Amino acid sequence: MFFCAPARSIVYNTGMEKMPEHIKARLRALMVFAAACTGIISARATTPISPALWLGAGGLVLAVGVLARMRGRWFAGMILVTVALLSAGISSNRLQVHPSRVDQLVRASTSEPSVPIRCRGQVSSRITTTRTRPLPTDPPRMASTRRTLTISVSSIYTSNNIWVPATGSMRVVLPEEGSIDIPAGTLVTLLGSYRRPSPPRNPGEPDWLALSAQSGRVGTITILHDEQITLATPSTLGQRTAGWFWRAKGSIRSRAIHALGIESAPTDAKAVLGALILGVRDPGFQEIYHSFQRVGVAHMLAISGFHVAIMLWLAVLLVRLIGEHPRLEALILVVIILGILALLPLRPPIIRAILIVIVLMGAGGLGRRYDRVTLLAWIATALVLFRPLDLFSLGFQLSFGITALLLFLPASNRSDQQAFVKAKHRGMPAAAINHLWKILKVNTACWLVATPVIMLKAGVLSLLAPVAALILIPLILLLMIIGYTQLIVGMVSLPLARSIETLTLGISRQTSGLVNSFDSIPGSSVNAPNLGTPWTLFATTIIAIFVLRPSRRKNTALLAAAAVVATWAGIIAGTGSRVDGLRVDMLDVGNGSCFVLQSGSQSAIFDLGSLDRRVAQQITQSAHSIGARPVQTVILSHDNLDHFNGQTNNTKNLGVQRVFVSEAMDHEPSDAWVAIRNQLVVSGAEITTLRAGDSFEFGNCTADVLWPPRGHHLIAGQGENNSSLVIRWTLHSHRSTTPSKSLLMTGDIEPETMTALLDRYPDLRANAIELPHHGSPSPALIRFVEHLNPSVVLQSTGRSRLDDPRLNEIRTPDRYWYTSADRGSAWVTIDPYHGVKSGWAMDD
Repeated sequence: MFFCAPARSIVYNTGMEKMPEHIKARLRALMVFAAACTGIISARATTPISPALWLGAGGLVLAVGVLARMRGRWFAGMILVTVALLSAGISSNRLQVHPSRVDQLVRASTSEPSVPIRCRGQVSSRITTTRTRPLPTDPPRMASTRRTLTISVSSIYTSNNIWVPATGSMRVVLPEEGSIDIPAGTLVTLLGSYRRPSPPRNPGEPDWLALSAQSGRVGTITILHDEQITLATPSTLGQRTAGWFWRAKGSIRSRAIHALGIESAPTDAKAVLGALILGVRDPGFQEIYHSFQRVGVAHMLAISGFHVAIMLWLAVLLVRLIGEHPRLEALILVVIILGILALLPLRPPIIRAILIVIVLMGAGGLGRRYDRVTLLAWIATALVLFRPLDLFSLGFQLSFGITALLLFLPASNRSDQQAFVKAKHRGMPAAAINHLWKILKVNTACWLVATPVIMLKAGVLSLLAPVAALILIPLILLLMIIGYTQLIVGMVSLPLARSIETLTLGISRQTSGLVNSFDSIPGSSVNAPNLGTPWTLFATTIIAIFVLRPSRRKNTALLAAAAVVATWAGIIAGTGSRVDGLRVDMLDVGNGSCFVLQSGSQSAIFDLGSLDRRVAQQITQSAHSIGARPVQTVILSHDNLDHFNGQTNNTKNLGVQRVFVSEAMDHEPSDAWVAIRNQLVVSGAEITTLRAGDSFEFGNCTADVLWPPRGHHLIAGQGENNSSLVIRWTLHSHRSTTPSKSLLMTGDIEPETMTALLDRYPDLRANAIELPHHGSPSPALIRFVEHLNPSVVLQSTGRSRLDDPRLNEIRTPDRYWYTSADRGSAWVTIDPYHGVKSGWAMDD
């Protein structure tokens, strides 16, 4: 009600009075949506401002406008400014963690990321078990089986030995070998290790703290033993009602998972079936999702308005086979929506789809005249106010953008309709071909409009997406029809559902196989450079106009704008990510190493691995965010998991063309390195062995290999660490009077190698260095750093080596020291004109 009446003033007395009413309604809704988006973006882009200040400013602007009796354009502008300010205040409030939430209480007691905690709450989900196919490249601390549930927290036991009321939803990681049964709705008291959400620590990483505040999630508690869990029966009416609801939802979803037969070890076929029918996203889903994403059909795996519309369409079709029964149709649609709410996890795409369907059904059922674009804009406005961070997500942007495009397309396709009528007179084959051609045109239009956004967010340009979508849509439709049939049958009889399972898994296997086939075609997708938000907005607008106004394709201004878009993209791709000197970004990968280097127009990664995280996707996102993608070169220092397992299935995502390794990696290689090497060979990457004395050009630098010497790995007693590649990257000065500057990457070399390097290269110096072996302290390390005398030290490590007092001797005031476990990612630039600069990435 707030928006409706004032928003009418936006078009009154502004020269728009002669417009049709539905166009006025569209303009009102779209301008209010734009104002709300402007407010949310302003709130996120500026220094944190109190929500009260934003809301107060909005009220002040509104009061001034009313008291000044503004009219016409001035009053319309005042309304939009008020909407923007109020939206900024609402979004700021939504993204703040309330003081009563658990993580704020724990934060007050300690600065450690993981602390012991005792809390009480009510279980709000069934136990979910996810299984991962064990791989030799898996981090050793990653369990192959993971059991989790969710609780709604009611209180926390504080250091003052009292129970304090608290709120929020908390994820619980149960013992892997535990046997205790915890039904949904049960009251529990838990003792475990609590980890709160955190802000991003790497470029391109989601802001988990803000996302958690928006959703009410307050962190994760890990339970090691069943004895740390105490169960109780709900006592109050509210607890019993909530318990009944959660038990019913958990039971229905559990039955559905058993009916589809996707509870066992994951495969590509089960991952596709589970994601498509129930929105299940287990490790198997993540493996196949990247192939769908590169082909440009990832949206088919996410349950969205398309999937909900298919379910409703099938239900209506079945009813109409027995005649016209409007009331029965409405009843069945209501039952289906309730079933969706019970079966599916309420993720943003599902909420958006259900809300759109409910609003459109409600308006139609009440006999109200409505414009679909106007309703879509008001729904989008309500959703971004409720979940402000969705505005920045790829799913939201594509969901509403493509839906709006489809709503506008019918008006621009009258010629297609006339062609279809003519084709029908020529016979059914001609009509079928015409219909397929129309579907291909619509798919192509959607792909064209979505491409700039996908390039910005995912860094992928999928060239075969329209054709792939045209081929996959029938398979997806068939899989949905048979899959939901199996689901419904399985809710009544599991044995009967098992008789259909072979068919559904067969179709699912064909679907994933087709996607993998498209993905394997050379050139089917390319890694797109990060062209920035301004280019994305401008390009999307031009493409949308081009698609929706085909009669204006010869318009000189439109063609000129298209030329500007193409030229702009070429300039950014050619020079926007160019680094005049040398830049290195140390990413936070926990206990592991990953350094992204850029010089000129080239990018490289020196090591990429972790002992406690799966970091492949994180590294790809960060490389895209800082403009380093595609990464043409990867250097793997030695055969240790924490230095290379992030390369798993990641060669195509990164765009790797060549991989440098040491001789030792071919001598008695580990199973993990053999697995990675085989993937590299299949992907076509060139693997080259380096040894001391080798060098190669990298952008504006020369990379010289200092260690290990030829055959070093054959010397008795020399392990993998001492066979690490040590490479000096030298940036030569353009002035003869200015000395060259360098960066030294050291891998995991140990005291023996540090001493040997200083003996072999007595004049060795470096402006910036990677601290050897993650900073493991030793007298040799102290001497090594003192001899090199770097102005910047990069230490990639977990928290166990953070602020080690044994390194205080070399942590001098004139030396910048960055430890990834401290504040995340850090960067260093070595410039021929401005010297050496450095900083924390998330402070920029």
